[in-house]
Amino acid sequence: MPTFTYALRAWIFFYSSSERVVARLRKNLFSHLVNQEIAFFDVTRTGELLSRLSEDTQIIKNAATTNLSEALRNSSTAFIGLGFMLATSWKLTCEYHVTSGF
Repeated sequence: MPTFTYALRAWIFFYSSSERVVARLRKNLFSHLVNQEIAFFDVTRTGELLSRLSEDTQIIKNAATTNLSEALRNSSTAFIGLGFMLATSWKLTCEYHVTSGF
């Protein structure tokens, strides 16, 4: 059951919001491309523009979903671990952080 709730939460917060961000980004890029001078399209191939438009927005979508989700999970794990360390022995935790450089 926890896996299902995690997947549902990840889809609601990360994937649906990233879809909106990517849609807005594509819309802004398209409007910017439409307003370019004709000479721009003489120099740049249309297929290259379309490929870059779809590929770059997909990269941003992956960064906004997967990387952000993992960063939040890793930081929460670190803070929970620090909490357990402090609850076990605050002196040993302070000594560890002083000697390890964290």
